[in-house]
Amino acid sequence: MIRKFRELFKDKQFYKNLFVLAIPIMLQNLVNSFVNMVDTVMIGRLGTVEIAAVGLGNQVFFFFTIILFGICSGGAIFTAQFWGKQDIQGIRKNTGLCLILNTTAALIFTALILTMPGKIIGFYSRDPAVIEAGTSYLRTLAPSFIPFGISFVFIITLRAVEKVRLAMVTTVIALSINVILDYLFIFGAGPIPAMGVAGAALATVIARFTEMLILVAVSYAKGYAPAGNLHELMHLSGSFIAQFFRIAAPVIVNETLWSLGITLQNVIFARTNTDAIAAFNIGSVP
Repeated sequence: MIRKFRELFKDKQFYKNLFVLAIPIMLQNLVNSFVNMVDTVMIGRLGTVEIAAVGLGNQVFFFFTIILFGICSGGAIFTAQFWGKQDIQGIRKNTGLCLILNTTAALIFTALILTMPGKIIGFYSRDPAVIEAGTSYLRTLAPSFIPFGISFVFIITLRAVEKVRLAMVTTVIALSINVILDYLFIFGAGPIPAMGVAGAALATVIARFTEMLILVAVSYAKGYAPAGNLHELMHLSGSFIAQFFRIAAPVIVNETLWSLGITLQNVIFARTNTDAIAAFNIGSVP
């Protein structure tokens, strides 16, 4: 038993490589969770209605994120295979397809939010105050969907090609900006007026655009694998697209069904009463 245990850990280079990749990802997720907690604390100071409205508005963003995760997880399978063969052109066409799919999903969500934000929040809650605050939050948040969709592709692809530090550093910068702007825009400071829940959404929009610009600019400046020109990104064949969906479709469906379950859970709490969904949102911060 002891011998088998020693054999398991004798490949020191493997574990060194594992931790070099895993630690930045763990730190990135830790920072993300911390920022979510800080956001909840700041919004919670505004009141029950506001924290309920922001929590329900973020359910829409959560549903969107899960769809992106399904798309990019399927794409990451191809990226890892191409990276193993050092097929940079393959990685770039895969990146291009993920960008098309993510941007399409982002445009659909943005259009729905801009045209019917009240109906979307009303699906969750029947409290007029929550619907009004949630509508303001979603309308302000809408421009963040496209840059987040683009950033998501680069983050997942960079992880698959062992460039995890850029994704981690970019996320830390973007989320730090988010926290600072949250405080300024939510509560106001000097010439900046207090904007409440709309201020929280505006801070997120600025942070998401910053994240996208850094990821794309640095990736192209350093010539990383996903940084292809338009021809490389759009060099897609019917056979590759079909193969992509054979792999990605089950992941997308699985993640979407799971997120629908979470959504219905929020609907139940929100339709119980506003205090219940506010408490649930505070308790479920990752």
